[in-house]
Amino acid sequence: MKKATKFATFYRMATQGILTMLMLMGAGFGIGYLIDKNSFWPPVLAAVGVIIGLMIFISYLLYLSKGEDNKNGKQS
Repeated sequence: MKKATKFATFYRMATQGILTMLMLMGAGFGIGYLIDKNSFWPPVLAAVGVIIGLMIFISYLLYLSKGEDNKNGKQS
């Protein structure tokens, strides 16, 4: 049962990270499209959205891993 819970947690975190990156990419592309659809802005802002989403995902993983260490009694 413990292994299934760990897998479900991993699956939830991975799905949340991927969806966050996709939503920020879509928002960046949409803003770039509203600025000028024939310019370089849509792909540039989409890439910026993916980078920001990746940074949020990594910081969230670090936060959860620190909480997991504290829960296991490994305080640093």
